[in-house]
Amino acid sequence: MTKDGAPFPMPAQSIRSCVARLTGGWLLALSTGGIGLAAEPVVGPALGNFQMVQRVDDVLYGVDAVSLEILDQRHVRGTFVRVSVERPSPILGYTRFIADCREPVGLALVSSSNLTGKTHPDGSPQYLEVRAEPLPIDAMDYQPGALLDGTQMVAQFACRVSLRPGAAPAIAQELYEGGGPADMRSLKCTLLPDGEAQPVIDVPLRYSESAQAVAVNRQWLASSVVTPRQIQFGSGYDKWTIDRQSGQAQLLRADGSLRFASKCTPQ
Repeated sequence: MTKDGAPFPMPAQSIRSCVARLTGGWLLALSTGGIGLAAEPVVGPALGNFQMVQRVDDVLYGVDAVSLEILDQRHVRGTFVRVSVERPSPILGYTRFIADCREPVGLALVSSSNLTGKTHPDGSPQYLEVRAEPLPIDAMDYQPGALLDGTQMVAQFACRVSLRPGAAPAIAQELYEGGGPADMRSLKCTLLPDGEAQPVIDVPLRYSESAQAVAVNRQWLASSVVTPRQIQFGSGYDKWTIDRQSGQAQLLRADGSLRFASKCTPQ
């Protein structure tokens, strides 16, 4: 952040270039309301000084590696940002935080700023900032973080980088590709892109029952449900259902009729 609290200036073109690299330059939208089948990133997830640690739906979460400051043996201060994949500039918002790196890792929010849709007289975007009550570090409300709002990955990143500052890109890549709860399970599935007749094979899918979350090709989906028997995801008219025991995958229309059937196998 700049001294006046505004986000670090980042040229729109460099932001778009970063997002293009993260998606490998192309997306295949699945028949689930816009799930992206992104190609392998060409480079590590980075946006200027921001290391991208997670994608949830069409929002990227990144931590300003330069902003990380070790406060004591347990606490790290930093900033994370939210960036739209479809419209990378301006950024959606940014949040200052303090991470408590004692297990289980927790995160307390210091302030959060969100894009208002308005501009300053000079044309720069306006952000509305909400600040938490100032408290001593040991009295702050540290929460374990949630998987689908980026805070869990952000806290993990901040604490791990505080021990290995030179490994920030590698740690970000590891979290982006494979981060998640301890009960995470992985599958390879054959899935049908939206508007296409030919399916895509060996799509990586990860899921967590404890977090009620599913990631398709590194994109976490807010519209997902995981039960002991099934995995369900999709926010459009069509929804995927995967039987956890047999691995049978079905793409069902809104009326319950079958549109496509395939198979998932453990990875």
